Amino acid sequence: MSLGPEFEARVAELRAEFRAELPRIKAQLDEAVAGLASAGAAERARLGNLAHRLAGNGALFGFPEVTEWGRRTEKLCRTEAPVELLVAATRDFDAVVAQICGVSVSEA
Repeated sequence: MSLGPEFEARVAELRAEFRAELPRIKAQLDEAVAGLASAGAAERARLGNLAHRLAGNGALFGFPEVTEWGRRTEKLCRTEAPVELLVAATRDFDAVVAQICGVSVSEA
């Protein structure tokens, strides 16, 4: 079932915009993780919120690997997982971004 060429074009446009934003989002994740030592609970909540939004946006725009990462990371934040696991999760997001964008985060 097609919703029309205009709709499909707009969805493709939004999907491309989301993909282009992934390196910037990764920088926000890195900032939240860096703040875990000094502002633990607030930055853990921030990271959890970012992960939650990414899970939803990944599903909306057809990036299941983003959705999977977001759900997993949000759960880590909610369950008070050790900081080391949250750091590892943000490193895992590098691979997700590289898979989707075709470049490493450092190249983006």
